[in-house]
Amino acid sequence: MQTLSFLNWLIALLFVVCYSYQFVYIFFGLFGKEKPHKIQPTIHDFAVLICARNEETVIGDLLASIQRQTYPADHIRIFVLADNCTDRTAAIAAAGGAVVYERHDTEHIGKGYALDALMRHIKEDYPAGFDGYFVFDADNLLKEDYIAQMNATFSQGHDIITSYRNSKNYGQNWISAGYALWFLRESRYLNGARTALNTSCAVSGTGFLFSRAVADEMDGWPFHMLIEDIEFSIYQITVKGRKIAYCSKAELYDEQPVKFSQSWRQRLRWGRGYFQVLHHYGKKLLAGIFHGRFDCFDMTMIIAPAFILTTLAVIINTTLCVWGIIAGDNLLIALWSIAQTVFNSYWLVVVIGGITTISEWKRIPTTTFRKILAVFTFPFFMYLHSHCARVHLPPPRRLEAHPPHHVGREDGESGDQAAQPTVSQQKPASAHAEAGFLLNGLLHQLAVEADVGVGRGAPAVVAGHSALGQRPPAFGILEALHRAIDGVGHVVGVVVLKGEPVALAQAAVLHGVAQATRLPHDGHGAVAQSDHLREAAGLAFAGHQEEIAA
Repeated sequence: MQTLSFLNWLIALLFVVCYSYQFVYIFFGLFGKEKPHKIQPTIHDFAVLICARNEETVIGDLLASIQRQTYPADHIRIFVLADNCTDRTAAIAAAGGAVVYERHDTEHIGKGYALDALMRHIKEDYPAGFDGYFVFDADNLLKEDYIAQMNATFSQGHDIITSYRNSKNYGQNWISAGYALWFLRESRYLNGARTALNTSCAVSGTGFLFSRAVADEMDGWPFHMLIEDIEFSIYQITVKGRKIAYCSKAELYDEQPVKFSQSWRQRLRWGRGYFQVLHHYGKKLLAGIFHGRFDCFDMTMIIAPAFILTTLAVIINTTLCVWGIIAGDNLLIALWSIAQTVFNSYWLVVVIGGITTISEWKRIPTTTFRKILAVFTFPFFMYLHSHCARVHLPPPRRLEAHPPHHVGREDGESGDQAAQPTVSQQKPASAHAEAGFLLNGLLHQLAVEADVGVGRGAPAVVAGHSALGQRPPAFGILEALHRAIDGVGHVVGVVVLKGEPVALAQAAVLHGVAQATRLPHDGHGAVAQSDHLREAAGLAFAGHQEEIAA
């Protein structure tokens, strides 16, 4: 067990080696100052880009905050893409003075595809273009001088600028506070410090601006990974050699998730996205590091070492503890080593959160008690972040986001674009309510083979197919589940075409569906595609009836 203590010490040392520079960032974040603008701000024409799915409860507030800007209103044009909306988002946006486009595409799902469609609409309808393009989420709110402050920084010749990301529901619970504190730290002690050190910043999903030159080069929005903001940043840094600037005086208020399930799914998405970015840009980042580019090293630290080292620590501690039990060693040494590691990491994160809270105290919109409480719950939020990053190794082919969940709404998800079911969106009967969660357990081992995830949302009927000899066993049904269950949930039927021996996967999945829906089945789950199931779910089956493989 002395070996375990040594390995934990070694992993901690590697953490220090990788992230000690961020402790230097704290110093520059505290005492560094943005350089005064050398060029007098000039008026530019800006387009505001908002992609929204079922955001009728919040988009009006964002549009109102844009209209209250101190920047000249005749130099701001607002564009909204209502993406697969089933509510009044488009009508409310149009009434709020926005140019509205609608998109109905259940195949290409995600914020990246929505932005791409919006950029192409603008290019076609406004060929003269704009000097700059802002990107906001529909649940954001802007401080009155936001655009004026961004314009002042933009006038200095920067092509890409990010801003100060605050939160409007900081004190709602420990989850929203964790997100809020994370983004405050990112603003002050990452992007603020980077600016002081004259290195590149990174955009963070919303609240950023890019120039006409960047828009012309992109010809749309070609970034479609699960974390398209980080992909955009790393592409601009590694491929285009640009330096992303930061404007600390431009303050945006974002809405954070409040439910554990929302946060878990979002963090899973981010964790998978890190692997996607690392896979596509890892070589370019390493090449930049070897050429002495600190910004490439910094971006690599964002996407790689933390979850790798955390995963390594979990594997080592678990393995050696089990081995110690088998060998009859004294586990007290192992438990003491683990306890020390947990204790030290907890208080380290508390210190980081505490520094951020103290320095940003006046800007945090919540009570004193909530501010202090958030410091001590912040480590649990960070643990959730690192755990989600290691749950899904390697990255899957696809994982969609969920509908937004806003303060005051009864249902929904946080933030991004949502996966769409392939059949009627009527609410399923209560007997089906737990089908999605049961499938999580039933498909866990099978999902490893096809790199799929399982989520919850609107009802769906899954239709799978496969070609004999062209895919591994069970891939046909898992491909269908990946396409229709992930981000959909409430599974009310599974149909598998004949052709490939997928009986094991089919039986497990359909047995789970039938059990969850409390319908009779014959052991092979054949009844799962019967009339009883469709009638109980209240769904109109799309297309013709398919046979199920024996």
